[in-house]
Amino acid sequence: MEIRYLKKDEFYELRELLDGVFGRRDNSGPRFAGLFPRFFSEPNDYVTSSHLGAFDGDRLIGTAGIYKLDYVVGGEHIKLIGNGNIAVHEDYQGQGVMSRLNDAVNMECDKIADVGYLHGKPERYGRWGYIGNGIQYELIFNPTELNGYEFVKLDDSHVDFCRELSQKKVDYIIRKREDFEPALRSGNREAIAVTKNGIVKGFISLKREWGFVEEFCFD
Repeated sequence: MEIRYLKKDEFYELRELLDGVFGRRDNSGPRFAGLFPRFFSEPNDYVTSSHLGAFDGDRLIGTAGIYKLDYVVGGEHIKLIGNGNIAVHEDYQGQGVMSRLNDAVNMECDKIADVGYLHGKPERYGRWGYIGNGIQYELIFNPTELNGYEFVKLDDSHVDFCRELSQKKVDYIIRKREDFEPALRSGNREAIAVTKNGIVKGFISLKREWGFVEEFCFD
C-alpha cells in the first residue's frame, strides 16, 4: 500500500470515492459537488493537494483530507489542520487502511501544524490522539418575542460587517472576503444574516434539516 498526496488529475477518482463511501454511510447518496461546490465542482489543485490517498497499485482505495487553516485564539495565531473526508472503499474496509491514513495524517500534522482537529467520535479516533473538546450551545428562538429581529439570507452587502464581527471573537478562522460567505454555506448549510430594524447584528450558519448551527456570531 502506498500513501501519498493526490495529484490534480486524480480529482475525479477522489470525488467518486467520497461520493460512494459517504453515500452508503447515510443512505442519502451525497454528491460532494453539491455539498461543497467551491471545492468539488471541478478539478483544482487545492483539493487534491489537501488529500492523502491510499493506493493499491494504481487504484485509490482510501483518502483523508488535510486542510490547512489559519486560526486565531486569544490573539495568538495557530496553524490548524482540519482533518476530514476520511473514507475507505468498501472492498478494503477492515484491512487497516484507515489506521495507515490516520498515522500519516498525524505525521503530516507534526510537520506543518500546531494542532489538528476533526468532527468525529472520540471512541473511534481517540487511538490517534484525538480528544473530545469544544462547546455546544442550545439556541431557542421564539418568533413571537424577536422584538424587531429578522433572519434573512446573507448576501454580499452583509459580508464586510459579518467578517469584521467574526474577527472580534476570542477564536476565529482567518478567511478572505471572497471565501467568507461560501464557507458559511458549505455542506448544504444556509448563511443567514440576523438584522434588527434593517441593521445587521450578526450571522448564523444553519443546517436547517438537523436544526444545527455550525457557526454563529452576534454583535
